[in-house]
Amino acid sequence: MNTGDKSTLIRDNAIQADKPFQSLLEKQFSYFMSPLETFIHKQTTSGILLVIFSIVAFALSNSPWKEFLENVGDVPLGIIIDRWDFSLSIKDWISQGLMTLFFFLTGLELKREILAGKLTDIKEISLVCAAAFGGIVIPALFYYSMNKDGIGQHGWAIPTATDTAFAIAILALFARRISIGLTIFLTALAIFDDIGAIVIISIFYAHETNSTALIASGLIFACLLFGNKAGIRNGWIYAVMGILLWLSVLQAGIHPTLSGLLLAMTIPARTTISQSRFIKNIRGLLTRFEQKQEDDISMLGSSGKHSLVSDIEQNVLAASTPLQRWEMGLIIPIAIIILPLFALFNAGFPITQEIIIKGLSSSVTIGIIFGLVVGKPIGILLFSYVAIRSGLGRLPYGVRFKDVIGVSMLAGIGFTMSVFFTTLSFPDHEELAELAKLGILIGSLMSAMLGSIWIYTQFPNLYLRKNKEKAL
Repeated sequence: MNTGDKSTLIRDNAIQADKPFQSLLEKQFSYFMSPLETFIHKQTTSGILLVIFSIVAFALSNSPWKEFLENVGDVPLGIIIDRWDFSLSIKDWISQGLMTLFFFLTGLELKREILAGKLTDIKEISLVCAAAFGGIVIPALFYYSMNKDGIGQHGWAIPTATDTAFAIAILALFARRISIGLTIFLTALAIFDDIGAIVIISIFYAHETNSTALIASGLIFACLLFGNKAGIRNGWIYAVMGILLWLSVLQAGIHPTLSGLLLAMTIPARTTISQSRFIKNIRGLLTRFEQKQEDDISMLGSSGKHSLVSDIEQNVLAASTPLQRWEMGLIIPIAIIILPLFALFNAGFPITQEIIIKGLSSSVTIGIIFGLVVGKPIGILLFSYVAIRSGLGRLPYGVRFKDVIGVSMLAGIGFTMSVFFTTLSFPDHEELAELAKLGILIGSLMSAMLGSIWIYTQFPNLYLRKNKEKAL
């Protein structure tokens, strides 16, 4: 059986295994089973929720409740001990605190895929890196060329971002038309794009640097690396050290989301015991548990049974990796809570006739639209082509270069991350922020439509094609 036959068989079996009560997008992705594909699956859910919460944000921003949402976002929240206090507004806790977990998850996903997933091929990694780099540089140049020496030039990073959840949610609609390699390519591209965003934020959007806090950040990061090498696997230790790292990076004047990526690099990705040892231990423990089961004493009344169950739990933990546990534990909270909350407090803006008229002549709005709709595809395709022609990069199995065109268009959906850059670029200029959000909305919608049209017209339905081949 060749690779194509195996792929078809897997798809057939998965299609038959569709579960009830699944949403349309969940059914579209029900036959993708790897951890990366589980991540993709959760992003489709996040995409749906982002749409819902973005609509709510727009509705509130254009209603009498606008000031209420703004006032809630400005409420300070923190800790006060005698004369010392530490507090941030609710809006800042979301963008600087909770969004750090989003970048932490991104780092975990990237680390696992490079170590043992679908990004182990160096040439495929090189291609994705090249594509992501082009998708950052070219849109930035498009925007900067239109805003050079203008009041909006500081927003050059806004069109460089790709919204992972939205892009994958759109691609999920065409799951039966595309190869899994293309979906993984887009996901990896978005992940590297997020890494690029962290670099941009850390270098170009840093405040005045506090050298003492910066040194403290370096020492904490070194302790985390040492803990990894020393075999420390206790999650609470990494959690506490991660919070200290976040605080020190924040005090250093660098955007604290960088701490999420740094922490992800230090999370252990090794097991304590081998698979064969795990099987042997579990078999022995289950045998002893079966022997104790004969005494017909409940779990609550048998310390021996409880001890055996605890031993089984410890073996399960030893056979898994902290990286995977953190990753699986964070996917759902980030997808259904953190990103929707960010959209609720940041995506909305008043859509008035005045804003629309200003946007049509604003270099900020036009620069963002051109950056997302034109710059993103050009950058991704150009750098991908150079990487492939030079031999440095290689397309994933089953992916053609023309397939990348549709993905490059979908990568222009910047929405959440572009709004994130807007909050950093124009924190004290409400009008520029509104013009930027208008450009993000138009550019993201255009990118979504163009990418969808390309995929729909260029990709045959794999499910229908399979049935047709069977009939022949």
